[in-house]
Amino acid sequence: MMFNCFFALLVLLIINGGSVETGMITESRTELTISGILEYIQDNNLRAGDMLPPEIELSSHLNTSRTILREAISYLKGLGILTSRRGSGYQLQKVDPISVFNKVLRILTLISAADIGELKAMRRILELGSIETAVDKSTAEHVKNIENITVKMRKASQGARAATTYGEYNTLETDFHQAIMAPSGNKMLTTLNAVIKIFFDKEKGEDRGNPYPPEDLKRDTAEHILIAAAFTAGNPEAAYAALKEHERLPMES
Repeated sequence: MMFNCFFALLVLLIINGGSVETGMITESRTELTISGILEYIQDNNLRAGDMLPPEIELSSHLNTSRTILREAISYLKGLGILTSRRGSGYQLQKVDPISVFNKVLRILTLISAADIGELKAMRRILELGSIETAVDKSTAEHVKNIENITVKMRKASQGARAATTYGEYNTLETDFHQAIMAPSGNKMLTTLNAVIKIFFDKEKGEDRGNPYPPEDLKRDTAEHILIAAAFTAGNPEAAYAALKEHERLPMES
């Protein structure tokens, strides 16, 4: 089990409400203690089933109070990283990184809608790294699903449906990105898209969407159609080029 900086950052995101900025982390005593515990686990090469030192020993090692230590441990227990039994101390559990990632993302979405842009930026990076594998692994069923979504997108961008709202189109857009990444088997992307979809479904339900500008709607739809065509042709290089061009657009998509 390896606790790297990225994993530690995910843990800290929970207690910061999603406000951690790269290179600008101001940690509280509890956050510092969480970082210290994760570092201790890594430095001592602890595995699932191993025990942490007794509270008094660990608090001394981390130069923190037992009250702060217990608060830090409560976060790690909540994530399923540690468990405890009265009189037995704290035991390291087998960690599923995707499960932790899922919990962090869902909490961020609930806390602040502003974080959706950062989640989309993360999705762009992961998609570009997975798109060629997705094309290679796609089945006829995958391709058909992608094509069906683009048909809905085309209808939404034409005629009377040009009054489509951001919320309505973003739901289709999220379905599309979920569909093109499904063949890759990337669980992190699946979780990321699911959380983004939750946000947009909520936005649509609260009727907060404004009309999607027709020209942007047509352009965005055309970009998705190009990506879908590359899947239909079984051309991973074309899919990568089309996705890269699509993600280059300054508008969120």
